[in-house]
Amino acid sequence: MSDKRLIHAAMVQATRDIGAVGKDGKNTFQKYKFRSVDAVMAAVQNVLGKNNIHMDINSLEHETVPTGSKGYMSTVKVAYTFVHGEDHSAVRAVYYGQGADNGDKALYKAYAGALKYAMTQIFMIPTEELKDAEDDSPEILHIDQGAAAKFAVALQAVDNKTALKKAEAAYGALDTGLQNHLYTEMSAARERVK
Repeated sequence: MSDKRLIHAAMVQATRDIGAVGKDGKNTFQKYKFRSVDAVMAAVQNVLGKNNIHMDINSLEHETVPTGSKGYMSTVKVAYTFVHGEDHSAVRAVYYGQGADNGDKALYKAYAGALKYAMTQIFMIPTEELKDAEDDSPEILHIDQGAAAKFAVALQAVDNKTALKKAEAAYGALDTGLQNHLYTEMSAARERVK
């Protein structure tokens, strides 16, 4: 057998072959859409077979605890091993899942969640067809570059209270969205000067 492990090329091809999976489910109680585990598995199943990949699933840990008078919370740790059918080379990924239920389905929900997130992350499955970043965040295109540059320079110079005041003034001149984005950096500068 050669040193070339077929599983890696097969996983790359599977990632290319799996299309977007839309949010087909709806939580009517909390009013949000989600993609179901069934939709994710439907997208993955044939592609794995087409690329000669078998998936072994092994539960490593699970725990179910009561939450309140009749509810349960389950947490699972699951290993997913992808094995190439020809040379038996393999890659393994470990994921956690958590599920809550007022009946007997908390453990099932935890396993389903682990599986869904493992597949969507391993194969980088988008929720919809990819669009240009400009379509999703046009506000980033309108950043006041001068104000952002002044803040960056002032932030780097923070080593005393006077410099901190300059950085805070530059921070105050930024757009609110950019302030929210840079809040952690400003907070870290404040901590340095304390």
